[in-house]
Amino acid sequence: EGQGDRREMSALVSARMYDPMEWTEYLHMVQTKDLNFMGIVHGGVLMTLMDEAAGVACLRFAQRKMWTVLVSDLKFVGAVVPGDLLKAYSRVAFAAEQSCEVQLCVYAEKMRTLESRLVCTAWYTFASASDDRASALPSLDPRTPAQQALHACGRERYLLRKQQREDSLTPTPKLEDTVPSAKL
Repeated sequence: EGQGDRREMSALVSARMYDPMEWTEYLHMVQTKDLNFMGIVHGGVLMTLMDEAAGVACLRFAQRKMWTVLVSDLKFVGAVVPGDLLKAYSRVAFAAEQSCEVQLCVYAEKMRTLESRLVCTAWYTFASASDDRASALPSLDPRTPAQQALHACGRERYLLRKQQREDSLTPTPKLEDTVPSAKL
């Protein structure tokens, strides 16, 4: 009986439709090791949490190895203290042939009161790992007006980054030619 229950539950979970444009939740309980010398959570811990949460949304969508290639518009807007539960929410906002962009919001929740406050936001861009580039990523299907707006903004950011990459292909001076030499 127990084995059949597990198979039935597994089938239900597998049959659940996953919408990459809906929020995925990723949790982390703040621990002493997460604190900096001021007694609040170190920004690097929040960035690691965001990278992991974004990676979950990305992997569920892409179904292949993807690498973080860009973190943009990272904003820390509040402190996180011991006893808080961190809730990272991520969703795929835009997908091109070999890359996708994930939106992140992290909230800190007070465990006793369930009061929640926004502590940081960011956008993560992922690219297909080199051995998985044979086929294009799945396409996104933005259904609601909010998803369509999110996707349109993601496309604009993608096209802007693409133009910036093309512009950066022009030769630039060597670093040693731009740094003043130290004369003793």
